[in-house]
Amino acid sequence: NRLNIELDFPKTVLSIQSAQIPLSAAWLHGTPARNLKIKVDVLFVKDQTRFEGFEDYDFTNPATFFQPVEQTIFDGRLDEKGETTVPFGLFSPGNAPGMLKVWFTSRVFEQGGDFSTKVTSAKFAPYQTFVGVKMPASEDNWYKTDTDYQPEVVLVDRNGNPVSGNDIEAKLYKIDWRSWWESGEENLAHYVSGNYYNPVKTWLVKNTGHKTRLNLNVKY
Repeated sequence: NRLNIELDFPKTVLSIQSAQIPLSAAWLHGTPARNLKIKVDVLFVKDQTRFEGFEDYDFTNPATFFQPVEQTIFDGRLDEKGETTVPFGLFSPGNAPGMLKVWFTSRVFEQGGDFSTKVTSAKFAPYQTFVGVKMPASEDNWYKTDTDYQPEVVLVDRNGNPVSGNDIEAKLYKIDWRSWWESGEENLAHYVSGNYYNPVKTWLVKNTGHKTRLNLNVKY
């Protein structure tokens, strides 16, 4: 690489509201990379969804498929200062299970055809609000039928700040034990999206607070 490329990410987590990201490029001796062609590709992959202070809650939806998504978000030229802004708020989250990691591959092309590459990553929140679930403490995470439990639901924004006022829908599915044991969480989406598996129970909670408890009792 003979060029230094910098993306000026915001201090907060990227989101669909992050409309533009400043980018600059300069030769290693400091001169701006004036009017050079630049291309920026992004790759969206699954990431861990964790928030400080809510480590006991699960914010990831295991019942959804998500394949890595790659796209070109900028193909143009730098200005006289070796700068430009990269449009970003173009990605539709689709069925993202939670937080995503975005890999940015920025390439600046010299007049002779050589190019320099910079690969950086950032956290991306595909949703404005995240729902976390915490089950009551139990031995080895096993729960009995015909027993009352109160799982707790919590709402936070992309930076982990408490939010309230949303309407939530929660569904409880009963799945075949052998299929779960053999296939694990990756197979859950088949159960949820299939026509033969209906939820055992559905909760509809209007205008929820930051924390909400659900009444759960699965009959044998």
